[in-house]
Amino acid sequence: MKYKAEWWSIDVSPEWEVSEDAECTSFFASPQLGVLQVSAARKPTGNVTKEDIAEFAYDGQIPSEAIHPVSAAHASGLYAEYEEAGHYWRQWWLKGKSVLVFVTYNVGQEYKDSERAAVDALISSLRITA
Repeated sequence: MKYKAEWWSIDVSPEWEVSEDAECTSFFASPQLGVLQVSAARKPTGNVTKEDIAEFAYDGQIPSEAIHPVSAAHASGLYAEYEEAGHYWRQWWLKGKSVLVFVTYNVGQEYKDSERAAVDALISSLRITA
């Protein structure tokens, strides 16, 4: 199933559910181990730059050594992977023209690899459409 938001889309496998709220869209398997959340913002003028993404990623909450450049056919930006307080986190800041898409996945540290392939497939299918 293809989930379409205003500025992005993602392919969701039948094993995953979708929940929307004002802040973000959440994706999770059943039974739920972790959750992948996607939100987006549109820059009022001009395109999103590398500097714009860096401002969000390097805000001091994530260890800077955990943040790395990422590039795919559909978008480019920054990616972080780290553990904190018993949770495993993966985060992406991706740009496409005037849109910044922020994706975060978190799960209990003991399940950090349980949904890796499914999360990678979700991220690979993400398209910024605006």
